[in-house]
Formats: sequence, structure tokens, C-alpha cells
Amino acid sequence: MDDDMPTRVRLLRIAGLALSLALTAGCAEDARPPVRNHAPKQAYLITLTVENPPAPVTAIEGHASYQVMNTECLPRAFFFGYPTGVRAIAEPVQFKPVSANVWQAVVYADLYPDQPQTDELGVCEWKFIAAGADFSIGKITLAATLNDEEIRAGESSTQYYEYAWLNDPVFVGARVHGNTRKREGRETFVAVVSSKEVGP
Repeated sequence: MDDDMPTRVRLLRIAGLALSLALTAGCAEDARPPVRNHAPKQAYLITLTVENPPAPVTAIEGHASYQVMNTECLPRAFFFGYPTGVRAIAEPVQFKPVSANVWQAVVYADLYPDQPQTDELGVCEWKFIAAGADFSIGKITLAATLNDEEIRAGESSTQYYEYAWLNDPVFVGARVHGNTRKREGRETFVAVVSSKEVGP
């Protein structure tokens, strides 16, 4: 560094370096990535049925969501105090076609067992919170999900999607959730997502 560099410039560079270190260094202890259960037993068959779609379903992506319920098990950043480590996971799930406009996938409620992410902060309690699928019709992606209570109880949910959404520029490229009730005077098609407990 040149001796004649203005003091203000030097201070700005030092401050920038300190901020960079704060953002990237972060925590007192590095968190270990969570490990899957290699022999999960709590299996549920999820069925997605799209009734009378206005156009072919061109893509479908499934997911099962898991979340840490006690964030005190996670390390915290030195300078800002927010939890680091892995707090939530959206596990990809493959939906397979079984008949016209019907797809199925198996999800596991116990895929992520309780486990520590550090040696000092105790066990992280993982919870299965939801599962479902995103399916594409035209230029928009529609979402259909069940929460963990609905899945464990073997329930189903009918979700309504409006035909008008498919031609609305607001929804192009967006992920759109259906309505749980049909709106009066709206032309709709439906997706029914259901759950059934199965063997491992």
C-alpha cells in the first residue's frame, strides 16, 4: 500500500475487509450437514390427480419439506447472531405417472432423524412439515400440497385453479397455489392431492 494514500481511503478499505470477513467467516463452529435416515419406515403414498386440465401437464416436480424446530441447536454468526447451519430442506421427490393425469410418489416422514449439527449445541429436532408437487400447464407452474397432519391422517385436499390464470401475464413464470374453495362465477379445474400410509 502506498504511503501517500489518503487516510480516508485506507480506512474505507479496512472497513470493507472487516465487513467481508464478518459475512463470510461467521460462526464459532461450522455446522455439519444433516444426514438422511438410510432405512426410513414412515412411508406415505402421495397421489396427485389433475381433473380436466385445459392443456397437457408438461412437467411435474415433487418435494417433501423438513424443518429444524429448535434453532438453538444451530451455531450463530459471530457478528450478527443469526442462526447458521441447515434449518430447512426441500427434498426432491419423483412423481411417476400411473394413469392419465394421475401421478404418485412415496415420501418418508422420518427421512431426517434428530441429530446434532455441532459438538456443542445439542441435538437438532427435525420435523416433516409438508409434501406435494408443482406441475406446469402452459407457461405457469401450479402447486398442490398437503401438510404433515393431513398426510399422517390419510386425508385429501381439492385445490381449485382458475382458467383465467393461464392467460394472465401476472402468473407467467410464477408458482401459483390453488384455492381450497371454488370462487363463485369462476371457471376452474381442480387438482386433488391425497395421502395413504404404506409400508417402508
